Amino acid sequence: ITKENVNHAIINLSKTKAYYGDTITVSVTPGAGYSVLAIKVNGVAISGNSFVAKEDSVVTIELLGTEYTITIDQAENGEITSEVTKSCAGETVTLTVSPSEGYNLANLEIKSDGKDVARVINGNIVTFTMPAGNVTISATFEKDTYQIKIDSMENGTVSAMPVSAAEGN
Repeated sequence: ITKENVNHAIINLSKTKAYYGDTITVSVTPGAGYSVLAIKVNGVAISGNSFVAKEDSVVTIELLGTEYTITIDQAENGEITSEVTKSCAGETVTLTVSPSEGYNLANLEIKSDGKDVARVINGNIVTFTMPAGNVTISATFEKDTYQIKIDSMENGTVSAMPVSAAEGN
């Protein structure tokens, strides 16, 4: 009797060697955010968590990941969108940041149970690994800032105050 190892769960068998007619009990400890959908012996789902040995057998399981929600608090002067509104723990979620014209992303918060969720920002694409909990995403957009540069001049000086400005200032 063998078991097929899977991610997100621990499988234990009451016996790994059995005689014809022996009862084998399967215990499964799913990881956080997962539940057991089915226990299979040689590809066939069994009822309960035990089976009677009749031949060499391979035990596998199917897991069902708990889906957690992704809530995006929309901000002024830009938009954050997600490919999905729900995801299972461990899955990669991709966000698209779309500032309005003349604005850029000033701050992005991704939180689960009040804790920051690590993310990777690559241009206007943000990815994070879904934790085992609901996620809230919020952003702040600010006006683009332009630097004011004055070339040196002969026969006098020119200065600018301030040295940077947003469009319309």
